Amino acid sequence: MIKRVYSCGCYGMRPFLIHGEVDLRNGLPDFDVLGCAGSYEKEAAERVRIALKNGNYSFPKGHITVNLAPADMPKSCAAIDLALAVAIYAHMYNLPQEVLERFVLVGELSLDGRIKSCRSAISMVDYCLRETDKEILIPAGNAGETELMRNRRVHYGATLSEVLHCIVDGVEAEPAAQKIRWTEEEDAPDYGDIYGNAEAKTAMMVAAAGRHHTLLIGSPGCGKTMAAERLPSIMPPMSRQEMFETTGIYSAAGKLGEDKGWISTRPVVKVSSNTTKAALTGGGRIPVPGAASLAHNGILFVDEATMIPGECLDTLREPLEQGTIHLLRQNTRVVFPANLLCVLAANPCKCGKLLDDPGKCTCTSGERRTYLNRLSGPLLDRIDLHVKMTTQPPEKMRGQSGMTSQEMRQRVMMACRIQQERFGVEGRYNAQMTPSEVNSYCALDRETCALYDRAVEKYGFSNRAYFRMLRVARTLADLDGDETVGRNHILGALSYRGICSDG
Repeated sequence: MIKRVYSCGCYGMRPFLIHGEVDLRNGLPDFDVLGCAGSYEKEAAERVRIALKNGNYSFPKGHITVNLAPADMPKSCAAIDLALAVAIYAHMYNLPQEVLERFVLVGELSLDGRIKSCRSAISMVDYCLRETDKEILIPAGNAGETELMRNRRVHYGATLSEVLHCIVDGVEAEPAAQKIRWTEEEDAPDYGDIYGNAEAKTAMMVAAAGRHHTLLIGSPGCGKTMAAERLPSIMPPMSRQEMFETTGIYSAAGKLGEDKGWISTRPVVKVSSNTTKAALTGGGRIPVPGAASLAHNGILFVDEATMIPGECLDTLREPLEQGTIHLLRQNTRVVFPANLLCVLAANPCKCGKLLDDPGKCTCTSGERRTYLNRLSGPLLDRIDLHVKMTTQPPEKMRGQSGMTSQEMRQRVMMACRIQQERFGVEGRYNAQMTPSEVNSYCALDRETCALYDRAVEKYGFSNRAYFRMLRVARTLADLDGDETVGRNHILGALSYRGICSDG
C-alpha cells in the first residue's frame, strides 16, 4: 500500500509543492528514492532510519521505494526527511491517509530526531498559504523568520516526536518562548565625518533619494569608501514588503541564521577585486542568490571597481537596468530579484594622482585608457551619477564638515514622500520610472528642452542616458521641493555625466 505525503521545495526563489509516494513491500531491506538526484538516496535512508529508531519507533525491514514529483524539478532533498519519516511511521502504525493529506511537512532530520532549520522557509510558508489549503509544519528554528506571517495553518516542531504528536493527536507543536525578533540596527557612520567634497555628499543624497547608481572616482584616500559606507544613514526605512523580500533572499542563501527574525535594515553588500561572476549573480546545482541579490532593496558597494575583471563587472548590467538576474540551469530559468542601489568606487588611474595633480601623475596616456577601459561603456551608461572626488587641503580638514547625515536624511525623506504621492505606492523611486512616466513627470519648458537637446546631441548620449538624466533631474527637483523640472535641475543632471557647461 502506498502512503502519500506532501513537502515543499524551493528552486532559486520559486517554491513548489512536492508530492511524495512511499511504498513498502516485503523483500530484502533497501531504500530507493526516485526523482531526487545526487547522494540523497543513501543519506536519507540512514537519517530517517536512525531518527525513527532513536525516537523508539519501528522501522520496516522490507523494500522501501520513494517517488518524489515533479521528477524533473531539482530538489534540495534533505528538507524532505521529515515527510519521509512521517510516511514510514504511517505505514508501520496504520495512520490513515486522510491525516497525511492535511499537512505539508518540511524539515531535515538529525540522527537523534531533532529537526534542523531549512532554507527558504519564509518563501515556502508564503507559497503554501497562498496556493494550498493545507497546514504546513516547519522546523521550530525557522519560527523567527515566519512569525509575522503566522496563522492557524502554520505549525512548528523541534523534534520528530513533537511532529508526530501534532499529526496523530492534534496537539500543536510550538517553539519554546518564540518572540518576534528583528535584525539589530547598527549605528551607521555619519556624513559629518567627511570634510570637504560637498559635491560628493550632495550626489550621495541624490542617489539615496532617487535610487540612482553612482560611480565615485578619485585619488586614494580622498574619501570614496567613507562616502559609500555612510549611505545607509540617509536611506529611507524599509517597507514591510521590502523586509519580506529581503528576508526571503537571505533565507534562500542560508545567511539568515537560526531563530532570526525579518531583516529590517537595508543590507549593505561589499564586493572587492577577488569576486567572481558566480559570487555576484549566484549559481550552483540548486541555485542560491549572489551578492547582487543579497543587496536587493539595499546597497551593493563595488570597491576598487577597476581591479575587477570587466567580464565580471558586466554581469551587473542586467540588475542595474531591470532589477533582476536571470540564470539558465538545466533547461530551467531561475530569476533572482536584484533591485539594488549600486555604488562603484575607483581610482582615476593606476598611480591615482590624475585628479589631484595631473603633473604628478606617472601614468602614460595609454595606461590611463587601459585602466579606465575596464569599466565598459554599456556599464557606465547605466550609472546615473559620475562623481569626481579629490584630496582636500589641510585647512578644510580643520574647518566645518558641512551637512550631517541627519540633515541629509531629512531632505531625502521629503523627496521620498513626494515620490510616494506621485506613484501612489511605497518603495518606488524616480530611477524606476518608465519612459512614458519620464515624459509625463519630467516635462521641460521650451528653453530648457532646447538646452537639453543640444547637450544630448553634442556629447552623443544614448537613448538610455537621455531618460536616465531626466530621472536624475526629477530627483533634484524633488530634493528642492519643486513641482517642475527646471534649467538648474537639467544642468545638475548633465554635470553628473561630466558636462559642466551651460551648453
